[in-house]
Amino acid sequence: MNQKNKIESLTEEQKSRFPEFVDRWMKIGLSTERADHLIAENALRECYKITGITQPKQILWTTSPLAACILVSILKNEKLVNAILKAKKIDPGASVGASVWANVGASAKDSVWESVGASVGASVWESVWANVGASVWESVWASVWESVGASVGASVWANVGASAKDSVWESVGASVGASVGASVKEAVNENFYWSYYLGQFDAGALGFFEYFKEVCNLIKETKKAIPLWDLSKHSSWVYPYKNIAIICEKPIKISVNKAGKIHCDDGPCILYQDGFAVYGLNGVLVSKEIVETPSYKLEAKLILTEKNAEIRREIVRKIGIVRTCEALQAKIIDKKDDYELLLLNLGDGRSRPYLKMKNPSIDALHIEGVHPDCNTVEKALAWRNGTKIYIKPEVLT
Repeated sequence: MNQKNKIESLTEEQKSRFPEFVDRWMKIGLSTERADHLIAENALRECYKITGITQPKQILWTTSPLAACILVSILKNEKLVNAILKAKKIDPGASVGASVWANVGASAKDSVWESVGASVGASVWESVWANVGASVWESVWASVWESVGASVGASVWANVGASAKDSVWESVGASVGASVGASVKEAVNENFYWSYYLGQFDAGALGFFEYFKEVCNLIKETKKAIPLWDLSKHSSWVYPYKNIAIICEKPIKISVNKAGKIHCDDGPCILYQDGFAVYGLNGVLVSKEIVETPSYKLEAKLILTEKNAEIRREIVRKIGIVRTCEALQAKIIDKKDDYELLLLNLGDGRSRPYLKMKNPSIDALHIEGVHPDCNTVEKALAWRNGTKIYIKPEVLT
């Protein structure tokens, strides 16, 4: 688009369509509908085609990002690759090859970013991103995708159940068997951050592009996003390599709270069909045990050993502040406004100060350990803020 023909403002009618795209792409990003393999594979091949990359010799499907990560590890293991290729009847020498995501997907997205950016004014770009892209991005990418990614990294091998391993063996052939063992764990640990496409979790950026295509008629400028739109609707993660591409099935369950944060009180908030699961409470990744243990059986002393403040907050929320304080023999030593400074029995002959407070953003009480020298609420708040004197903020967030 010519510089002088840039779209410098949006009409009220155009702005009124923001919610339409947020709703549409939120549903895509959080979808658990089964993927259409043919559409996804054709879309991925088109991504290769429009960027001039030779088509992959084979496209494999896995049942979760963790299974895909392990599969890529196997395929990049020189000791195993020949056996795998033989099992899958792939031409000898056709190894997985180098990652081509930078060319296949990233360059296409970058091209669309640049084309759209050159066609609209800064205020329009910022308005559409704030109202469409960022809104979807926050729930789908920042909450769900980041949680999946973190869980893949943390669950590399210890939490890969037999079902997940079976999925990998099914993809590459039974001949690999148990010989993979620790070598896969090492490979996954070392190579977790390979280039891959987010699939459905790229909904924020793709909704942003689609708005400009449909509402602002930027058809030519968004053309290269077409296969990415199809791919995002029918895949979770995608690993595009020179010779072999790998596509992940979508989860069979995604559960978020009203704020769009991962959350499920009694089971996994994200679950893939091979059993790979993510557990979370109010946007915080927690262990399976914390989620699935009934609140009345959950040990209040967990908060004393848990180092992560957000996880401690969720433990307290689940157990209940009253039972937590009772179980730890809390003694109130100071009060100020909505704060209380408590001494809690650590069970080892020592008592330590904890600040009891209300989190305004989630309307919940929680307790947080403070320096042993804190004997007033103000000292505890000052220590928590990294200052010598506590200054009350005008607005609590």
